[in-house]
Amino acid sequence: MSEARSECIEAGQLNSHGDVLIPTTGLHGADIPSQRIDDLYRAALHCALSIGATRGNVVAVDVGAGLGAQTARFAALGLSVLMIDLVDRSNLVKSLDALYGAGRVTPIAGDVCV
Repeated sequence: MSEARSECIEAGQLNSHGDVLIPTTGLHGADIPSQRIDDLYRAALHCALSIGATRGNVVAVDVGAGLGAQTARFAALGLSVLMIDLVDRSNLVKSLDALYGAGRVTPIAGDVCV
C-alpha cells in the first residue's frame, strides 16, 4: 500500500471508506452492506426496481446476504427476496416479516458453491 493511501486509513479499517471487518461466519467478507451502500448495492436496488416496473413481480436474490442489510433494503422497496447465506438468518427474517409482511423474504441457509 502506498504511503499516501495508508494515511487515509485509520487503525482497524479495511479501506479508505471506513469499512471494518464485521464477523459473519469467520470465513467470509466484511459485510459491507451493513456499513454503507456502495455503487454495486445501489445499482442492484435500481436494477431490481427497474425490472419490477417493466415486468411486474420481481424476486431479488441476495447471495451471501451476511447480516441482511441489502435483503432488508430490497424488502423495504416492496420486493420479494430470496436470502441465501451460510448462516441461518431466521431471526432476521421474522423481524422483516413483522415490518414488511410475512413471506416477503425467503431464507436459505447453505453454501451456494456446492
